[in-house]
Amino acid sequence: MSLSKALGCCAILLLVPGILIGGWVPLNSGTTEELNGSWFMPDGQTGYVVGQGRVQKTTDGGASWDSLPLDGSVLAVTFPVNADTGFAVSSGGRVYRTIDAGASWQRETTGVTIDLRGICFPHNNMTGYVVGGEPGLILKTTDAGRHWASQTVNDTLPLEGVSFPENTMTGYVAGWSGVIHKTTDGGATWQDQVSPPANYLMDVVFPVSAETGFVAGGFGKVLKTTNGGTDWVSLTTGRSDYLSGASFPTDAETGYVVFNNGMVLKTSDGGSNWLSESTGVTGTLHSIHFPANCQVGYVTGQNGVILKTTDGGAWIAEPGAEVAVGARQSRATAWPNPFTARTLILYESPAGRPVPVEIYNVSGTVVGHLVLPGRATEGVTWNGRDRLGRSLPGGIYLLKAASGNSVLLRIVKAS
Repeated sequence: MSLSKALGCCAILLLVPGILIGGWVPLNSGTTEELNGSWFMPDGQTGYVVGQGRVQKTTDGGASWDSLPLDGSVLAVTFPVNADTGFAVSSGGRVYRTIDAGASWQRETTGVTIDLRGICFPHNNMTGYVVGGEPGLILKTTDAGRHWASQTVNDTLPLEGVSFPENTMTGYVAGWSGVIHKTTDGGATWQDQVSPPANYLMDVVFPVSAETGFVAGGFGKVLKTTNGGTDWVSLTTGRSDYLSGASFPTDAETGYVVFNNGMVLKTSDGGSNWLSESTGVTGTLHSIHFPANCQVGYVTGQNGVILKTTDGGAWIAEPGAEVAVGARQSRATAWPNPFTARTLILYESPAGRPVPVEIYNVSGTVVGHLVLPGRATEGVTWNGRDRLGRSLPGGIYLLKAASGNSVLLRIVKAS
């Protein structure tokens, strides 16, 4: 019996390298250098990633990449209006501009030599902002990057994130100091916002309007405002890692942040709750970009990592997570997870009765069977072996338990 038939309409899809079952798939970037940022056109096929001494372009959704060398560590890239004109920022005060869809890049004069980290051209190719430091630096252009003027902001540490959601006048920046700054006059003045204590704020996202936005940063912090920065609240993410990139593709409800250890956090309710998504990599992730909707997205990170999802990133429940199935919920845990020799699996069935469990590998083949007591206080140990007692290779395994009309998936990774 195939996995899809066994799970029916309740299937949650996952991915491991080489076998596409859904979730996040690693792409061959052709490099092991750090990749810091990305930008994709609305079709999700043509896009760019930037990193140490390079900008890379794909026109086939990441299946292949062309690389062009640029000086310095390129930290961010954007194509604000069309596929021809784009901008990138780099260490050493460098701003690059292309007008031929990335075939060539011209360095523009900025008058500074400190690192530039974030870039935003709100609604056209003429007016844009870049941020960096140290100390905190904001530059503005009104002639498509040919000339840049410095703006005054009260920040002694580097700025990382910048967002002008509606026009070129109202925008927000944030950085390592943990202070959020706002302008309503195109950067002529910047006002410090009152927000909960934070530091190393790395990304600023206002997905629809200048009223509702998010700032992600150090120690698992995600700050949110719904009134244009008058008030900021700290959302509970359950993490203490450094959050380094954020994306809310279409609205202020569904969003993603990336952080250390190859993990992605996803919210579907404006940040009230967050689910952890496994990507299959272990290094730090730097950026995440969903160009048009909540389905197709890209992540970049350490060691030349580029990840892609076409289903919004199928999430994998961590121990103790609640997995919604239709109108019901069941609680499953596997501990330790990942495991080496054995893992204890607990499953609380709706009826509290024993539940047969089938264990699938990622190709959809049943490799084992278990019977769970069905009570939260009792469990069963799996030793990572198949039905014939043979040790199974390291990887991701799926547990499907049936009790009445409920279906539960649980992922156990043997390593």
